[in-house]
Amino acid sequence: MGGDYYDRPVQAASKNQNYSDQAAKTLTQENLHKSNDPRRFAEEERQLISKHKHPIVFALDVSGSMGDWPKIIYDKLPMFYGQIMMQGYLSDPEVSFCAVGDTKDNAPLQIADFGQGVQIDQLISKIYLEGGGNGEESRHEAYELSALFYARHCEFVNPELPFFFITGDEYFYKTIKSATVEKILGYKPKDDKEESIKVWKELTTKFNVFHLHKPYFSKMSIEELKPWEEALGAERILEMKTPKACIDVILGAIALVSGCRTMEGYVKDMETRGQDKERIEEVLHSLRHLKPDFLESATVKYKPKAQEAKKEEEKKEDDP
Repeated sequence: MGGDYYDRPVQAASKNQNYSDQAAKTLTQENLHKSNDPRRFAEEERQLISKHKHPIVFALDVSGSMGDWPKIIYDKLPMFYGQIMMQGYLSDPEVSFCAVGDTKDNAPLQIADFGQGVQIDQLISKIYLEGGGNGEESRHEAYELSALFYARHCEFVNPELPFFFITGDEYFYKTIKSATVEKILGYKPKDDKEESIKVWKELTTKFNVFHLHKPYFSKMSIEELKPWEEALGAERILEMKTPKACIDVILGAIALVSGCRTMEGYVKDMETRGQDKERIEEVLHSLRHLKPDFLESATVKYKPKAQEAKKEEEKKEDDP
């Protein structure tokens, strides 16, 4: 399923858990790794740089209720990367991991550099799975800080089709306070606070943003989706039932947004890699809003630099 694009095979889940023993042994970072501290960018007065055509951000909720998801994603990274390359969904992908907790946690936000191929394993291994969060009483995590960082502190060098996937099961905070930004990102904004929805909408002009939403309780609530729908639009909310389907859903979103597959074509891809009928139906339900008219009007694409240069040259020739 992953071809020769990755150094290790897809890992099978161990008995009585959703992830493999290797994932449990690898993802053992016990504190915020210095390379993932978002304050380093302010201290070094630089941006997070993406140099390749297809930046992909995995913004992972690492609070207690979402604890298995990073390990499941670790297990499936060879399949994810291999399928992108083998199926031609994207030609030049690179991945940055972001970990999100609550503002009261030891590591509310973690930002990893972009990497390709086997570098991705090294990047995810440094993510600290703190397992904190606010719990049922508050039901908020600082998801909006990930949006702020990648909207304003991530720079593209040669982009064509960027993606931002964020997992979660709770609400984001309505406002981003200056004191919070100063503490977690290392600089002080000029305004005391700003609306989180404004920042999410800003992010959607830069990335193709999708939120993979796991129900907080056993059944999805319309109420818990409302803030996300207001911020991103219902089409960008990918409702999840089982954690193991997350990579199939992400691959499907990439295949559809890139225009490499129709929904029918992606179903055939899932059948080819051995997914059963139940998994396919779940993925189709998650991707049901990604219809051609939405994709045509809402996809964020950048023109290749060579094409832009050619267009600029033609414009100069046409000018009297």
